[in-house]
Amino acid sequence: MSVSRLRAAVRVVRDRRWREIGDVFRAQIALVRAQLLVWTRPTGQLVDASKRSGTNPPVGKVDASIGERFSTAVQRATRYGVFNPQCLVRAVALNRMLEENGVVGSAIRIGVRWVDGEFVAHAWVEHRGIILGDTPANTASFVPLTDVQLSGRSER
Repeated sequence: MSVSRLRAAVRVVRDRRWREIGDVFRAQIALVRAQLLVWTRPTGQLVDASKRSGTNPPVGKVDASIGERFSTAVQRATRYGVFNPQCLVRAVALNRMLEENGVVGSAIRIGVRWVDGEFVAHAWVEHRGIILGDTPANTASFVPLTDVQLSGRSER
């Protein structure tokens, strides 16, 4: 662990931000589960494009605050955690955390762009039109392919 990571961890503990610590711990578990899911699902069976999120009413303050809270937790777990997962794993983890905490209607978005003669793909989460776990500027540089949901997950 680098000195800056250690200092950040000490600051959080010193300031008694226990909820944030718990969120990051849960996010780390969600990231590990998401990584295992990505590794073990056969190609093409991780997501289901037929389960489109559709149109939803505007996001409420509670949904937005929980979405941002979990998004921050996943970002911190990625930065300070045991491994550095790719964007698809982060998106799966965030999507599952939202669903498990009663925030329904989020979708994993996958976009592509052309860079130096090759397609580059990126994944992020949107909840009722709000981008979570990424910036609008970054996601705007990708052409979205479709809305997708995790395969095998029931719609709520």
